[in-house]
Amino acid sequence: WEQVGGHISGALAMVRLLLVVLAVLLGFFVLLVSAGTLLLLARERVGEVGTLRAVGMQRRQVFLSLLFEGLLLGGIGGLVGTGLGALLVRWSAGEGIPIRDDALQFFLGGAVLYLQLEVGQLIGVGLGVMAVMVGAVLVPAWRGSAVTPIVAMSRRED
Repeated sequence: WEQVGGHISGALAMVRLLLVVLAVLLGFFVLLVSAGTLLLLARERVGEVGTLRAVGMQRRQVFLSLLFEGLLLGGIGGLVGTGLGALLVRWSAGEGIPIRDDALQFFLGGAVLYLQLEVGQLIGVGLGVMAVMVGAVLVPAWRGSAVTPIVAMSRRED
C-alpha cells in the first residue's frame, strides 16, 4: 500500500519519525529530571553515607547500594506506569477514539481510531524506561558514593 499511497505514505513515515524523536526528547527530559531529583536525595543523605564509609563500607559497596536502590525504585515506577498505560489503552481500545476532523479521518482511514497494544511495543517501552532510569541513577550513585567520612561529619546538621 506504500507504493499506492504515494504522498500519504511519506507523510505517515514522517509522522512516525516525529513520534520517535518526541519520545527520545521526552525520555531525555525525564532522565534529567530524575537525575536531578536523585542528586538532591543523595545530598540529603551525606551523613548516612559518611557513617557507612566510617564503619568500613567501601566506596564501591556504597555505589552499588545506591545504584540498586535507584534501580529498584525506578523499576517499580516503570512497571506501575507501563501497566497503567497498557490498561488505559486496553480500556479505550474497545470504544475507539472519535475523529471529528475530515482531513484526519482521511489520513487515519475512518471516523474512529481504534488503538492496538502489541507485546513488542510494551516490551520496547519497558526497556526504554529502564534505560532512562539506569542513566538517571548512575550519576547520583557515583556522586553519593564519593562522600568521605570527614566531609560527612563536617556537614552534619545539629
